[in-house]
Amino acid sequence: TERKKDIKREITSYGIGTVIVLIVIALISCKFTYGILVIGSESMTGSIDKGDLIVFRNKKEPLKVGDVIVFQKEEIRVVHRIIDIKNINDEFRYYTKGDANPTPDDNYITDDYLAGKVLFRIRYVGRPTLWLRSLFSKEG
Repeated sequence: TERKKDIKREITSYGIGTVIVLIVIALISCKFTYGILVIGSESMTGSIDKGDLIVFRNKKEPLKVGDVIVFQKEEIRVVHRIIDIKNINDEFRYYTKGDANPTPDDNYITDDYLAGKVLFRIRYVGRPTLWLRSLFSKEG
């Protein structure tokens, strides 16, 4: 029983420490051209899994079909792959789809909603963040 309490304390300390480090990195990264994001859905499963942390460059750069981007949709950031690009009246329209989704996203994305291009992922690092979020989002 005492050993179990020690293990629980270690796990809790590790989780809190990880979250603090991630928050510090996120705050620092906003001053540069990079950002981080914990993946909270399964729409990109296979390429980027729920609980992975992604690093993206928020500098505007030319994008191509196949790039994975971060964009704002309502009040959340979405990470999906570009499946088509159209230039209509000097406005680039990016058509996207989650790799695990059966159909493309309903609307196109313009540069106004684009947050950046995904550079790489770090597997599992965001899981403590999702765990903590689930603790505080439960109703009742």
